[in-house]
Amino acid sequence: MDKPILVWADDDSPMAKSHLLRLLTEDFDVRAVSSGRGALKIIERLIGEGKTAILLTDLKMSGMDGIELLQALRDRNISLPTVVLSGANNISDELKNADVSANEIMQKGL
Repeated sequence: MDKPILVWADDDSPMAKSHLLRLLTEDFDVRAVSSGRGALKIIERLIGEGKTAILLTDLKMSGMDGIELLQALRDRNISLPTVVLSGANNISDELKNADVSANEIMQKGL
C-alpha cells in the first residue's frame, strides 16, 4: 500500500530537520522543500495527477513564507490537511490576521 504524501516546507538546515525527517519517512512519502513556492508547485502537480497530500509548513521562511503559501492555496481553492510548525509564539494570531487556517498548530522547540 502506498504511503500518504506529506509535503514539508521548511527552510531550516538539513541537519536540524534530519531527525524529524527520519521519523516522518516511516509513515509518509515525504516531499521536502525549503520554500513555500516549492511546496505550492508540488501540491499543484499532485492535484493535477489526481493525488492528495498533507501539508506540513513552517511559518517563517525566506521567499514565499508559510502564510503566503496558505493564502496561495486558499486563492486557488486548494484544501488539504495542514499542520503549521513554527518557532513563533503568536501563530494563531498570525493565521487569523492573514485570514487563513490550519488543522493543527505546533510550536518548534517544545
